[in-house]
Amino acid sequence: MLNTKQGMRRIPLWGLWDNRTPLENPHKGWYLHYYDNGLKVYFDREHPDDYLQDFPCFNHVYLRMGWCYLEPEEGKYNWELLDEVIRRWWLHDRRVSFRISTKETDADQAFATPKWVKEAGCRGEMVGDCWEPDYGDPIFLEKFGNFMMALGKRYDGAPFLEFVDVGSFGEWGECHTEGSSERTWPLEVMKEHIDMHTRAFKKTPVLLNYDMIALRRMYDGSEEELLRYATEAGLGVRADSGCVSFYEDRYGASSMHRPELFQPLVAQAPMDLELGHYGHVKKCGSWNDGVPMLASLYEAKVTFGGFHGFAREFLADHTHYCAQIGNLMGYWYFPQAIYLPEHMRAGQRVSMGMVWENRGVAPCYYDYNLYAKFTSADGKAFVLPLREAKNRQWVMNAPREEIYSIRLPADAPAGSYMVSVGLFEPENTTYTLPEGYTAPASRGPLGRPIQLALKADLKEADGFYRLGQIDVGAYQDIPYEGVVTVPSLWPGHPKDQTVFPRRK
Repeated sequence: MLNTKQGMRRIPLWGLWDNRTPLENPHKGWYLHYYDNGLKVYFDREHPDDYLQDFPCFNHVYLRMGWCYLEPEEGKYNWELLDEVIRRWWLHDRRVSFRISTKETDADQAFATPKWVKEAGCRGEMVGDCWEPDYGDPIFLEKFGNFMMALGKRYDGAPFLEFVDVGSFGEWGECHTEGSSERTWPLEVMKEHIDMHTRAFKKTPVLLNYDMIALRRMYDGSEEELLRYATEAGLGVRADSGCVSFYEDRYGASSMHRPELFQPLVAQAPMDLELGHYGHVKKCGSWNDGVPMLASLYEAKVTFGGFHGFAREFLADHTHYCAQIGNLMGYWYFPQAIYLPEHMRAGQRVSMGMVWENRGVAPCYYDYNLYAKFTSADGKAFVLPLREAKNRQWVMNAPREEIYSIRLPADAPAGSYMVSVGLFEPENTTYTLPEGYTAPASRGPLGRPIQLALKADLKEADGFYRLGQIDVGAYQDIPYEGVVTVPSLWPGHPKDQTVFPRRK
């Protein structure tokens, strides 16, 4: 614990928590299947100008479609199909994710892999009404690999893109052939399908559909080797089995088949949980008051959740549930305490500390910047970066104590200061927007404020939260010479050496 005996003052913050208000934070939360293995649902019942601003913790729209729609002729790309949706939703601060499939099951999508790939000599066969390519055929791998490189060149690292999942194999891109050809491809082919995605997307998270492993059923060690390979490649994971009666009947409350597969992947990248089609879930009774999804959140450490239906219907049925689950998905930050010096002087380097608790079910996978703001009685503010903060290490059920080194400018006037703290996502400055795109309104010089689970009356207009006060003395011009090695200010202090003035 941080030591309060050496001039430090501890201010507990538990009484200032708010665990009821849904927080609108990036890189977590609900999403809508906008294009769901075709171009028909689930956007079709929504008003074109409805961007779900009142849907608690809503994050993005999921664009899942066949390769044929985006490359109808070899080398000729129909990016407008994606861009038209992205431009509208991102302008309202909504993001997107992708899956590009190569096999569907509806007769009107007989060639999810474009027919020109077959005509180029790729092997395959009709399975029911649809053509299944040979997923290991060199022509298939070459053509799809080229497409993925073009897709990545346009969208990798885009601030509006949350993730891309591996969808180049199996029914609906779910990385299995259950209920169709029942074929299994060699391990090296599966690795190449992973590689086609990771070669193209080096900045955007890539998620592995866990059915590639869980439904492989070779029992020859290849499942474990695929998991190792995906983990070393830095992949996250997604599952399509939430509230699916087949899985509920066999695997318990969470309906998660082999959740142990998630653990090495969720340690490094997001986990995405897709529910069964909501209309069917309601009809067959597998919703079960939302218990399966709640159990899945904790068992699989879910960051994103797709309700897989019409947004307004789902929200009307489960308004309170959407807020509760939305907060739990991903990270949910509660400051437990702040430690401030009893006194400090302008120009003096001192330390302050905080204790952070993540009550979400997963870590955050992005680095945010933490700042302290000191505001004088006359409104003059000094913003100091707390560079020692490591928000990606604020993990579930493990309160984290951090110590920060700060120094007010020497010209800061003496007096009483309000101390506020704010966490911010920095702006993405490395990606060049495609022509015709307009970014959402700027969040300010520090970036997007991250909402904390604190009472609303503590929050300031710029995203900081008022947490305490401190008296600051005037700057003293004390001559010093050299570096003096001093004991730690308290146990666990990160500074082994601190520069202090030494009187001549």
